[in-house]
Amino acid sequence: MEQILHKRASTNYKIREEIQQSKASNIKLAKKYGINRNTVQKWRHRESVLDMPMGPRRVNTVLTESEELIIVFVRNATELG
Repeated sequence: MEQILHKRASTNYKIREEIQQSKASNIKLAKKYGINRNTVQKWRHRESVLDMPMGPRRVNTVLTESEELIIVFVRNATELG
């Protein structure tokens, strides 16, 4: 699986896996990889090397479900001409 990193990513799957398997101290690993020791600690406690989803789990809206359906219908109708 190809990994897509954002601009400020400090670790990748390989580094995270090495952190999880290493017996070295958090401080030594932080210096080795040039990252914060809190980052090392975070990846040590995770079961996976994958990023966790960020953002809301449920999108909050002020519209009711029927109002949303009406808006979608009107948008689709105007796009079709």
